Amino acid sequence: MKITAKAISMKKAGMPVISLSAGEPDFPTPKIASDAGIKAIRDGFTNYTVNSGTIELKKAICHKLKRDNGLEYVPENIIVSNGGKQAIANTILALCERGDEVIIPSPYWVSFPEMVSLADATSVVLNTTIEDGFKIKPSGLEKSISDRTKLLILNSPSNPTGAVYSKKEIELLMEVVKSVRRDIFVLSDEMYEQLMYGDAEYYSPARIQGMREKTIVSNAVSKTFSMTGWRVGYIAAPEWIVDACNKIQSQTTSNASSISQKAAEAALLADPSIINEMKRAFKERRDFMFTELNKISGFNALLPDGAFYIFPSVADLIGKTISGCKLSSSMDVGDFLLEKGLIATVPGEAFGAADLYVVIMAGGSGTRLWPMSRREYPKQFIDFLGTGTLIQQTVQRLDSLVSNKNILIVTNDIGEQLVKEQLPFVPQENVVVEPTAKNTAPCIALAAAIIKKRNPNAIMIVLPSDHIITDVHVFQQTLRAAVFVAFETMSLVTIGVIPTRPETGYGYIQKKNVENIQPAENELEKNVSVRFGVDVRKVKTFAEKPDVETAKAFIESGEFFWNSGMFVWHIDAIWRELESAMPHLFEDLKSMYHAIGTSKEEEVLRKIFTWVKSTSIDYGVMEKAMNVYMVEGRFFWSDAGSWDELAKLSQESPNSFSEFLILKNAKNVSFLKTSNKMRVAVIGVEDIIVVETADALLICKKGESQKVKDIVSMLKESSLNEYL
Repeated sequence: MKITAKAISMKKAGMPVISLSAGEPDFPTPKIASDAGIKAIRDGFTNYTVNSGTIELKKAICHKLKRDNGLEYVPENIIVSNGGKQAIANTILALCERGDEVIIPSPYWVSFPEMVSLADATSVVLNTTIEDGFKIKPSGLEKSISDRTKLLILNSPSNPTGAVYSKKEIELLMEVVKSVRRDIFVLSDEMYEQLMYGDAEYYSPARIQGMREKTIVSNAVSKTFSMTGWRVGYIAAPEWIVDACNKIQSQTTSNASSISQKAAEAALLADPSIINEMKRAFKERRDFMFTELNKISGFNALLPDGAFYIFPSVADLIGKTISGCKLSSSMDVGDFLLEKGLIATVPGEAFGAADLYVVIMAGGSGTRLWPMSRREYPKQFIDFLGTGTLIQQTVQRLDSLVSNKNILIVTNDIGEQLVKEQLPFVPQENVVVEPTAKNTAPCIALAAAIIKKRNPNAIMIVLPSDHIITDVHVFQQTLRAAVFVAFETMSLVTIGVIPTRPETGYGYIQKKNVENIQPAENELEKNVSVRFGVDVRKVKTFAEKPDVETAKAFIESGEFFWNSGMFVWHIDAIWRELESAMPHLFEDLKSMYHAIGTSKEEEVLRKIFTWVKSTSIDYGVMEKAMNVYMVEGRFFWSDAGSWDELAKLSQESPNSFSEFLILKNAKNVSFLKTSNKMRVAVIGVEDIIVVETADALLICKKGESQKVKDIVSMLKESSLNEYL
């Protein structure tokens, strides 16, 4: 890494750099292990051993697992490797292949995703937060599992957070794994299981009933015995997995060092108290670091229960300028600590700790879904199908992707109270009220000003509040890929949904032809495909809503995708594009940025939204930008933009209202209602949609529901405002 390389260079130049970046103990190897290694050399024990390790070392590992961990294994369940890293890599290569998905909680050890890529499999990163103790929840795990999930990686105690899962937490997570009808394996990285403090309890998933045959326990002597350079790691697993790992290892490195194996054997069989002094010192250091870090303004550290790492949040420092250094990311903070304090650290970005923010646009009126959707209660706040309101579903789909404190809801004065009622867990300061509705470009500009004020290095995800998406796992993986592309390329990224019919109600995105792809773009496409299992391509053009024949041509070409109105970009990227494409709005953006958080904020926003033009982000920015990528969305998606759309979905919903509908010689009637006051009888008709509310009844021929907005216009012209 850049900071590590700079620290080494500074040390060579004679500067007294204090390194807090090395992931290894600074204690000597226990004498009993060193003596065993020396004896092996003197005894001439320097030849090859059995590829999977000596029988003596395997027996010592079995003894250790039973004594310390309550796990019963025999030597046939053990393979010894050249360090814990190879043990984990062997396992992933043995179990995973192209098409498989591996769930990795974040923050993670940096090598996990790269090993998954080596296996040609796909990483599914499950984000955690400091508020959750950097631990995944069963609900988040459940949503991350798909029919392609092969492996869950658990690292407890964790590198880099020090988080430890309790017995109860492990049991609840394993219940989720066991509930899946096919096999999902668990790679339990237990490298730091002897380094825990206070009341923290270590518990291996392999101890859970029904999980032993699905769990691979990975460990090493590296951290427990301060033997990082001896390179001895191992797994304990079902025999068939051990055999597969043995085949891989035999064709790569063969056995671990014979000398190191003797040293490891001695360490594992020794009295466990030989590491007590090291554990005592680590606990003292942990307590000191936790106390002193939290005294520093801008640092927020969680007390780690295990390992020898502490992972403080520096979110409160982001955006500030200290001693002439502007801190825009954890990388900047790390660089500042090295330059000004001569302290080498590892920025959180290396461990997948993302600066993600989500903006949900919730100011629309939804006139195409009259009479249910009204001015005082627009469609995003309605539960049409008995599965939660549209905005509630939008937020639920973000579970495990982003913390609630990083979700902004931009709405109007009517929506403000509805948001608070339906989403009480979203912080009040994150409910942003537009003074006047002025389409998506000003809405996004306002959100971009707020986010940049909070975190100048943020990745910003923009989502409508009123869409229906059923394949949540695929949707989340698509967003992860889009975040990766936005961060790597500093470009604008949009989600293009693979079309299933020649739809005239959606705009379209045309992807760039294969023959016009540049080498760098091709490399990015391959990387995204391997890491996330989705496709990405540069955008060629955006197209407005077409007629039927044009829509058919779009579908037949295979180059066009539905424009979902979902975007991902680095905050600097959207600022740059707004400056280029919409200079007047950009000036307003800067004014909003400087006013936010001051006494003038309300006044400035009100004035700007008085004169700013009503412009969509597609027209104002996306269609003009030269550097736009599209990530293909392979999930079911609907913008819930017409009664025809909802009628199709209502037929599949378990929450029908058939008891309120009386049919006589009628076919293909879709019925939706909000009132329980009346029965509706339909005689002698077919292919219609009936929508009933307390004060209005809509009867519409299927295929004609886009014209509902004309009814709304007629009501306005007739001043029948009580029905709007």
